[in-house]
Amino acid sequence: MNSFLSTSTARDLPLIFNGQGQQRPQLESILFEITIETSTCETAFADIQYVSWIPGEEEILITIGAIFRIDSSIAQSGIEGDTIESLETMQRSLELHIASLPPGHPSIADMYDVIAWTHLRHGNVVDAQKAFETSIELRLNATYFNSVHLGHTYIGLGILLGGDEGMSYLDKAHCLFKEHLPQNNSKFIQLYMSKAEIHITKSEIQQAQSYLADALKIEQLKRSRPGKGTAHIFTLFGMSYLHEDKAEMALKVLDVYHPGLAKIYAFRTGSAYYNKKQLDKALAYYQMALELTITVAPGNLKQIERIRYGIDRIMDHTLDVN
Repeated sequence: MNSFLSTSTARDLPLIFNGQGQQRPQLESILFEITIETSTCETAFADIQYVSWIPGEEEILITIGAIFRIDSSIAQSGIEGDTIESLETMQRSLELHIASLPPGHPSIADMYDVIAWTHLRHGNVVDAQKAFETSIELRLNATYFNSVHLGHTYIGLGILLGGDEGMSYLDKAHCLFKEHLPQNNSKFIQLYMSKAEIHITKSEIQQAQSYLADALKIEQLKRSRPGKGTAHIFTLFGMSYLHEDKAEMALKVLDVYHPGLAKIYAFRTGSAYYNKKQLDKALAYYQMALELTITVAPGNLKQIERIRYGIDRIMDHTLDVN
């Protein structure tokens, strides 16, 4: 490490500050567990809890030049600490920040951001909006604020609000990012995908695909091989193709990058063709939906039964005609 490293003996606190997965799929939140052999360690570290402005953080400070070895890593399927109980811990931490730090300190706004994203993931839209708006107000009224952090808060509020109002906040974030970040910075990826999603909902497909192309360009520059970010971008491409009635192209993309979504749209597309009496196409999409469902969700027997019923209807109709 080329700087002092702030750590804590209270496990729930770093879970609050690790981003809670809010920049997935581009960036991942990681919790490091550090074991120090006190009998042999020659690197200086200190418990500064009793001289800290915020004693409740139980902070251990590790000196410059520390070298670490990674013994193991464990992937979590969800976001550890992203629970209702963790929200209560975050609220207590926020209260400590407000009581201990000067008014307008950026860490207070950061805490409101973390709380807002967590509320949003739990579907608490009203609480999330209040927290995002409070964070924005604190940052704008502060003597100094980090423009990139403010932009990220604008993105959160833009995603939450959607539509024209949401796009206005995404535009504000775009202006800040263009002014303060290199044009290929990975933070643009989430911004472009968020803009694309709003354009898709408004059936503005050309604009959506333009932003997705820009996001994909940066994603491919930053990563040596496709990851979750690439899959998310192509999933949005697939959704945009569906809005253009390019069902075959959409399902081809979704089958690779989001098979769960592909099976839903394959079934819907088959039903649409059935209603139009285009039975050959309806049968092809029902069969695709059946294959995808058996592969992705073999336990979803009710859906499998529905698809087979659709296939049987087409086959019976074909036999009647013949």
